Amino acid sequence: MIYVSAVSPWEFILKERKYQFNIDYAQLFQTIKHLQAELLPIKTEHLQQLRSMAIVKDGKGKEHNDPFDRLIIAQAIHEDLVLVGGDHMFPAYQREFPLQLLWEA
Repeated sequence: MIYVSAVSPWEFILKERKYQFNIDYAQLFQTIKHLQAELLPIKTEHLQQLRSMAIVKDGKGKEHNDPFDRLIIAQAIHEDLVLVGGDHMFPAYQREFPLQLLWEA
């Protein structure tokens, strides 16, 4: 099963006016449907996982404060899912947590 975090469309909605994306909201959901993916809701357990996570730093000491990414990471850890994403900060979580990554920046 392929999951798309409910956090992703939420972030898209908040950022679509500020940034120029190559797709619109309807296309985002069309892509999710095309992938036969299911939206992964935010569960209490995901929030508990998030609460237990320290803010990690990259190799240069920069903190990862992106709340959307952190919640998606918490979901992936709790659900034992492979996170597909190219954020350069994602590997920093692997030092502290059993985070599985498919794509790294």
